[in-house]
Formats: sequence, C-alpha cells, structure tokens
Amino acid sequence: MDTLKDPAESAEPASVSPRPEARPEGSAEPDRPRGGGLLGELAGADIQLKSLLLNFPEYARRYAQILKAPVKFLRAFQAGSPREFKQSIAFMLQGIGLSFIILTMGWALPGSIASFAAVNLPLISGAPRADLVQFAQRVEAIGQTLPPDLARSWRGQGELMLATRVLPDDHFRLLLDRLGQLSAQNADLLGLAIDGSLAQAERFGGRGYMLTFFLALHPQAGPLLYQTYQLASAGPRYQLQPHVEFLLSALLLWYLSCAVMARLMPRPPGDPNRRAVFALGALVSGFVNPLYQTLRTLLRFYLALTLPVYIQMAGQMLTGSAAPGLGELSGGVFPYENLALVVVQVGVTLALLGLVLGGLTLGLRAAFPVSKARAFAAGALGLGVGLGATEAVVSILALILAPTGLL
Repeated sequence: MDTLKDPAESAEPASVSPRPEARPEGSAEPDRPRGGGLLGELAGADIQLKSLLLNFPEYARRYAQILKAPVKFLRAFQAGSPREFKQSIAFMLQGIGLSFIILTMGWALPGSIASFAAVNLPLISGAPRADLVQFAQRVEAIGQTLPPDLARSWRGQGELMLATRVLPDDHFRLLLDRLGQLSAQNADLLGLAIDGSLAQAERFGGRGYMLTFFLALHPQAGPLLYQTYQLASAGPRYQLQPHVEFLLSALLLWYLSCAVMARLMPRPPGDPNRRAVFALGALVSGFVNPLYQTLRTLLRFYLALTLPVYIQMAGQMLTGSAAPGLGELSGGVFPYENLALVVVQVGVTLALLGLVLGGLTLGLRAAFPVSKARAFAAGALGLGVGLGATEAVVSILALILAPTGLL
C-alpha cells in the first residue's frame, strides 16, 4: 500500500521571482525614460517647492557659473539625462520666482521711495521746524478740501504725499482750488486720479501716475482723459492675478519657443522627446529673466529718485498750460532725458535678445549636429513665435479662467 504523502511535499516547488538586488543606501535611482512625451516627463519630475527654496544656493552657484563664462558653459552643454532635465527645470522655476520678487520690488519701489522722501527723510535729516510745520499744514488742508474717503486714499499714495511737500506755494494753492472744484463737479474722475486707476498698472517709476494725475486736474485735458478712460473700460474686462499672469507668461514663452526649436532640430537617437532643447531653454530662461527684471527695477529706481523734480515740472499744468518738455524727446528733467530713457530701454531689450539668441545658438550647436546658421535661425524663429504667441494665449486663458474666479 502506498503510503500517504503530504500534498505539500509532493507538489512541485513553485517558481519564485528573483528579488531585485538592493541598491546601496544613498545611491541615485537610475534614469528611466518616461512615457507621455515631454509633458509626461515634466509631470513626473516631482519638483517640490521646499526643494526649490532649500536648493537656492545651488541656483546661485550655477547662475554665477554661467555669468562668469556663458560661452564656455553653453558650448559644453549636453543633451543630458532625465535627472539633468529636472535640474534645468528647477533652475528655470527658481529664476522665475526670483524674477517675480524683483518685479514686485519694482512695482512697490516708487511709492516707497516717495513716501520715505516725503515723511521720513525730513525727520531723519533734521529739516527746519518751519518746513515740517508747513508740510503738516498742507496735509491738513488736503484733508479739509477732500471728502474723508479721498483724503485717506491721498495719504496712502506716496507720490501724492511727496507732491504735497515739494510743490511751490503758488502751485499748491492752485492744487487745492482744482481739488475742491473737481470734488464738486466730477468726484469719480478725482477718485480715479487719486487711486491710480487712470495710470493702469504701469506707473513708470511714479512718473506715469503723477502725469495722469495732473492731466486729470487740467481744465481741458481732464474731461477728455475721463472720456477716454470710460471708452477703454467699457464692457467686461477679465484679468488674471498678477502673479498668475507672470508665471503663465514665463512658462508659455519657454514652452512655445522650445517647441518650435525642437521641430527644427534633427531627432537624435535615444532622445525622442528632444529633451535637450527644453533643458537649454530652461537654462537660458532661468538666467535671463532675473537679469531683465533687475535692469527694469534699476530704471524705476532712477525714475523714483528724480520724481521730486518731475513733480515740480508737471505741477505747472495746474496753471492751465502744458508742462514744458515732459512729452518731448528733447525734454525731461534735464535736456534730452526722454530720448536717453528710450535709448536705454531699447538698447537693454536688444542686448538681452541678442544674449538669448547667442545662448540658444551655442547650446543648440553643442547638443545637435547643425550648422551655426541653422541653429541661429531656429533660435530666432522660436523666440519670435514664443514672444508673439504668449500674449495671445494668456489673453485667451484670461477670458476662459478669470470669469470662473479660479485664478
């Protein structure tokens, strides 16, 4: 009789999958291509806000490396691995974040400098007591002339407080008269002039704001300016939040420009998503964006420093005449200052565009076997399409998303 056997003993041994070898602690995960194209790879990059903030010294180190020898850095640019692609994207996002901080400083700088020069500087510098008493009397006169809500709004504008202090006596008396008249005749126009709505978002270092303010007080130009504002603001106006619009514009410019350049490059083996083009664009974006915003902020710093002289010249419009030279290329706070400002802004913009095109040309030639002419043409076409299409795409997104209140 056959002896009974335990089924477990008679069964064939089950096949066991080999266990993966344990990686040494601290070793990096090997690069693996991700599906879904470039956007899928970007979504899987897993870049966290905490890592961006804590890794800022690394951003500063790489930025200094590029700034020290940009040609050498870009000539050594390689297509790279997914890990290096992630590092390039992190570099771009850190540059965009730094750019937004600098941009915010440029927005707040004119009002802060004007408020400091009007209120704090006389106290710190030990101005004569008579000047401080006169300034306090002028502020009180403004409060007595305007309704309480407009008076509070006036005190919240650093440029207007500076104008209260630096205007000559005869112009300040005219200012009080015009404020009283406009408060009774067209309080809506006066409110728009005080809160800065007539100047929109761009105050141009405080000059744009003060120019529209004095134009609003002008007997002939004020009503025309008000009618123009009403026509321009007719109908629904949808705008994204400033930080959302800035982030979207920067990312869209990068993506659209790189997408065009990638289409014009040969497809290298092992990189079907042409990751190199987007990594190169991220490096150039992370380098140029803070530089551009820094130069714009320096320009507004100069405009804010010269604002007292500009206010005194613009205040001549209170007499009913045009301010001499403020709207002419040969004018400004000194002869031909307006022309110099135009030359500086155009020159800086062209220089930065040349820097971007040069960087893209060098990087494309380092990553792809193309001629200099083809790399330059691809960079120029990509940048042109990106600049042209970004504003249109952001406007369409504003029409779609802003009414929902999500952004």
